[in-house]
Amino acid sequence: MSLAGAIHREAIRQWVAMLLAILGTCHALAQRAATDEQISAWIEQLSAADYFAREAANEALLRAGEAAVPALERAAQGGDLEVTSRALDLLRTLAVPQRPQAEGAAAAESLQRLAGRVGSSVASRARLLWNDVQAARRDLAYSQLVAAGAFIGEGQFNQRNTRGGLEFHLRLDDRWQGEPSDVSWFSWLYGIEAAVVDGAACRDNVVSGIARMPDLKRLVIRGGKLSNASLVLFAETPKLQQLDLVYVEFADPPVEPLAAIPGLQNLFLYGTNLERADFERIVGMRANCTVEYSLGAFLGVVSDPGAPTCTISDINPNSAAETAGIQPGDTIVAFNEHPIGDFDDLRSRLRNCRPGETIKLRVQRFNPEQPQVKSPIEISVTLGRMNAN
Repeated sequence: MSLAGAIHREAIRQWVAMLLAILGTCHALAQRAATDEQISAWIEQLSAADYFAREAANEALLRAGEAAVPALERAAQGGDLEVTSRALDLLRTLAVPQRPQAEGAAAAESLQRLAGRVGSSVASRARLLWNDVQAARRDLAYSQLVAAGAFIGEGQFNQRNTRGGLEFHLRLDDRWQGEPSDVSWFSWLYGIEAAVVDGAACRDNVVSGIARMPDLKRLVIRGGKLSNASLVLFAETPKLQQLDLVYVEFADPPVEPLAAIPGLQNLFLYGTNLERADFERIVGMRANCTVEYSLGAFLGVVSDPGAPTCTISDINPNSAAETAGIQPGDTIVAFNEHPIGDFDDLRSRLRNCRPGETIKLRVQRFNPEQPQVKSPIEISVTLGRMNAN
């Protein structure tokens, strides 16, 4: 080997040794709590001429974690394109930890601030990266929650059919086998606006976790026993517009927690253990919210609410109406001797009945021998409960 070659080889060996020493120092420092001075030095190295020095600084900042977030946010707004790009990418990486409630909140908030800076050159890039963060978090949450028994997909969301058709939603029911810690994944379900909590899944910790869904607008809670603590966090769910509480038993009347939900527009209380006085207090505290109250009895008939009479068009299978022998084409004209004019009259009477009560209906039914005449028939009906389907 020539003298020049030997000198060149020795120079490379010394350069590699120096680089390894830098990497080792960065790693050791980042393993300990990094100081502001160390973080500032690593930020400066992001624009170093040497690629390996930039990579070493990148690794050190990544290991420093959320302590580096304020400096990275400032660096992202500087004029150096290399530093801006690396700072934003580091914020994105730090914003997606392995699970919620780990480190990552500060980086996520930083990206959102940068994305919201009107007129800033980094805003559009930050918005794209924040979208990436949401997608990565959502994918992690989907896989974990589905493995624990959650349903996430298209299906019938609201049994009252106020929106009609199928809707993409989260559903937790008797199949839910999640651990208490699994409810933290709900906070990463970006883009899901509807959720159902039913049956065995209706527990305080699960309902409290649902309140952390970032885009939740419509929620049905059916069955189970809940304390007021389960509803307190909904005061921090500003997008929630519709809440259905169906056959829920509360330890104490949840008047204050329900009154504290900021954006609620429709509240449906069906078959709960709340008394009418509780209902009236809620109505008084929710001036801009439509509140419906029913003791929970279910007849199981379908009628046109806009028709001038209460003529039955369909009967729900396995319902109290089917058991009692009510038929499509019957017109209900009396409920416990009270006149019934239209479907709203019938619903108003049913609101004050509980499942298991027996009522008397008078219906008019077509007589096959006199097709032009409806004959009056008295029918006794034991009212049931609305089933989950």
